[in-house]
Amino acid sequence: MTQDILERYIAMGLTPKQKTGAEWAGPCPACGGNDRFLIWPSRDRFHCRGCKLQGDAIEFLRAIQGFGYGEACRELGRTPAAPSGRRATREPGARALAAPAWTPKISELPNALWQKRGNRFVTWAEGQLLSAPDVLLWLGAERGLTPRTVARFHLGLVPKDTYRDRTAWGLLQEFKPNGQPRRLWFPRGLVIPAFDTSGSLVRIKFRRPNPGPDEPRYIILPSLPKNTAPLAIAGTAAAWIVVESELDAMLLAQEAGDLVNVLALGSASLRPDAEAHARLEAAPIILLALDFDDAGNKAAMSWWPEHYPPDKLRIWPVPEGKDPTDAWRAGWDLRAWIEAGIPPYLLPARPVKIAAPVPMPEPARQDEGAHEQPQAEAPAAIAPSASRDDAVIAPPILPAAPSQEPHSRLSRPRKSKPTPAMVVTYKTGRRWILANQDRLLAHGWTRAGLFRAGQFRFPCGGWGLAWASAWGKPNVGGVSIAEDGTVVFELNEAGRVVRQTVQPR
Repeated sequence: MTQDILERYIAMGLTPKQKTGAEWAGPCPACGGNDRFLIWPSRDRFHCRGCKLQGDAIEFLRAIQGFGYGEACRELGRTPAAPSGRRATREPGARALAAPAWTPKISELPNALWQKRGNRFVTWAEGQLLSAPDVLLWLGAERGLTPRTVARFHLGLVPKDTYRDRTAWGLLQEFKPNGQPRRLWFPRGLVIPAFDTSGSLVRIKFRRPNPGPDEPRYIILPSLPKNTAPLAIAGTAAAWIVVESELDAMLLAQEAGDLVNVLALGSASLRPDAEAHARLEAAPIILLALDFDDAGNKAAMSWWPEHYPPDKLRIWPVPEGKDPTDAWRAGWDLRAWIEAGIPPYLLPARPVKIAAPVPMPEPARQDEGAHEQPQAEAPAAIAPSASRDDAVIAPPILPAAPSQEPHSRLSRPRKSKPTPAMVVTYKTGRRWILANQDRLLAHGWTRAGLFRAGQFRFPCGGWGLAWASAWGKPNVGGVSIAEDGTVVFELNEAGRVVRQTVQPR
């Protein structure tokens, strides 16, 4: 029998415990708890002892993940029930029928009372966060979010568990098994609101700081109707990047919001709604950066390539860790990572700056024709260093960017995953670059030229200055910036100093 319920339950980040050989128990995705949500994989059934939610895998997708009936059937590889109400199952070994095209769900706004209460609550929670400097420091140190970003996305805080009347929020009254009315739970933790493109509040999510071993980290505040629309952070960019976590999306919008729009699904198992699907269909490129785990990898390799054309969908996992925040903590430059995944024609145009003075032509002599203008010599490719008898000028460390001529480009991409030694070198270079970043940018360097991870195996493919091999050499005596922006490495060798240079890119 199918185990779809158990697999999808685990993919949501929940951890069930096996009670018997056929029964699993864990927190309910709808109402929380510890072990009230029971799953019987061999029977294709689930049941919550708290909110009384129950059914099979189809009902799980409909009630928990917001699928329609036909969409849930197609997701599970089943055909919809016959008109008589009897389910049409496929015999073992029978040829599967072609699944109809996927139809994205149209998201509905929660009722007006819920939105009114929700906006008041979000404003209150913002004030609570401003009064908690330790949480603001955590957001900066562990999540990379600046105070400006925190304010932009209206993040808030619930200092302690709070309960309110469900009907006051436009929800139906529910009752506990003992007959007492069930109240609406606002768990202690970070408040993450989601707004649609018109500014209407559509969802409130809580991130709990210390959940129990069998309790969910994230809780969504119930609404009527239930809204599962992804969080879309759109600007003037043409490209889109798809991630799971809303906090990851906010970090990417902060670091590279002018380069790419961000879509946060909330979970690898959730799908774009109709509005998000229309945006992705119109996008020239989609970077798919779901979490690097079993659920994210499965979705990236199966569902997404089946529903979006390969010429615009690019699977683009983070260079280290599970998600963008992990990569940020490891020292990676997220902006350079995104720049490397976007075609150059979609990147914002930058003015070309030449810091080196251009030689002026000498005035023509009286006996030379006035129409003959002397040609200025091209500036040297490598700026001269300070004169020194034992100095040797070595070739540049990094090769020039590959030519745009078709015949000179590599025929197929090579794996560009950095080795551990390259990562160590990158971190060393990144520290020096960040300390001198303003000077470098003023001399014509770009962030891509400083940090970009190439699309081809190193050293081909335009790797940035931070990846230069000289950073990892033990005999580096010093690094300096010449007047024209050239970075000069001084390598102490036996009896002499070797200078290697890299020009602005």
